[in-house]
Amino acid sequence: MSQYLPQSELGPIVTRPFIDGFARVLVSNDESLQILSRSPEKTVWGGVFGRPIYDRLPGVSEGYRKEYAGEIGRGMVYIDPQFGVVSGPGSLEVGAWEEDLRVLIVYNGTITWAYGQIDTDTLAINLENVIQDGIQDGVYQVGYYLNLDSQEDLTFAKYRIENSSLGGSNTLFETTREARYHPIENAIGEERDGSWKPTEFARAGDYPDGTFITFDFTEAVVAEGFSVVARTGSASTANCALYRSDDAISWYLEDSVKASRGTWDLIGAYTEGSRYYRLFFWGGAVEVEEVKYTGEAIFPNRRPIGPVSTVELFMEGLFDEIDRPHILLATVTVKTFEVVQITDKRVSTPSKYEPVSRWLTDFQDTSLRDIFTSVEKYSEKYLSPLTGGSDFYDDLLQSDFTFQSETRAPEIYFPLRIENIEDATPRSVILLLDPELDSDLATKIYSDTTLVLSLDNGQF
Repeated sequence: MSQYLPQSELGPIVTRPFIDGFARVLVSNDESLQILSRSPEKTVWGGVFGRPIYDRLPGVSEGYRKEYAGEIGRGMVYIDPQFGVVSGPGSLEVGAWEEDLRVLIVYNGTITWAYGQIDTDTLAINLENVIQDGIQDGVYQVGYYLNLDSQEDLTFAKYRIENSSLGGSNTLFETTREARYHPIENAIGEERDGSWKPTEFARAGDYPDGTFITFDFTEAVVAEGFSVVARTGSASTANCALYRSDDAISWYLEDSVKASRGTWDLIGAYTEGSRYYRLFFWGGAVEVEEVKYTGEAIFPNRRPIGPVSTVELFMEGLFDEIDRPHILLATVTVKTFEVVQITDKRVSTPSKYEPVSRWLTDFQDTSLRDIFTSVEKYSEKYLSPLTGGSDFYDDLLQSDFTFQSETRAPEIYFPLRIENIEDATPRSVILLLDPELDSDLATKIYSDTTLVLSLDNGQF
């Protein structure tokens, strides 16, 4: 049976420390944390300019977007971790041709820098002929200048359209006949207005001297069909045939039809594509309001194009300062126009830098950060007697809303004196006989002379 004794009989309480001797506390400095990969990393919420959506957008490789690993003005050689090689083609290695040491070789490869990737081709440079009197003896830096240029030249691309006008495309067209004030541009041009007809009376002529419209697409395209629409109410009795040609000399018949419900529908059966096509009219009247086309055509690329990265090979002196964005590949020692020694200076990386347009998520990132801040600092922003609700006033100020002081008394303006108007007699009386508009009230004289006598002196 257990017995409990009071504290007075048990004696004083004796304690024993858990640590004997000196306490050993492990403290890690920044260097050790970095070596052990235990350094704390800030999330996108940790920085003032962090963007929670933009910083997590996947790149082309479907991986999260990463910041560029190198310096802003320096490029690195991208080496594919699975199939990449560090020497030979695809590595941007600098070497000399074994059969002729005067020929410097710069292999092809991919450069990654702060604006994306640049693919380069293999180059062979004869040091004796590349410049006048050749490359002088010495040690040179070999690499590429990295440029970011705006692409201002208009480009063209092949697109397929369906029942659309060729106006605005790169297609050239002309006709053998057109009446005055009825040019072919009225039916095919980018801004159509009116109609086209071959003569004043819309006669196309007989088959030997018929009228035709020729289309030059500037390169071979597949024309699936033409739909020629006659002007509403005009005669459409002429026959129409579709021809194609590769040289505008030999023509091959594709289709021939008569108009049906005011439209000539012609089908192109040739699937290999031709550069020239012709609509031939004969044996009747024709007046065309619109030519609709289905198939391939060349159109200017009107999509906005951003700056494009380009490279430019350089050979600079060993001690020359390069103050432009560049990538250094090697240093080369030249003697009597021959490559004597090559020192590799490449810096490679296994990951591409895939920048994403920052404007894509500007609005969403700003809105999300505002919501996050509102929740994180809810008591300060909305419950504090001193600062609560100040954001609402800031929003009003940003919308050009002006505040007036609450202690400002309203200003009332009183006249200094009141002048007595003595002459208040009207100078003339205008007698109105008839109302000017139907909605005007009738005058007394007009009512007296208009109402029937038997209806007078009554209630209306």
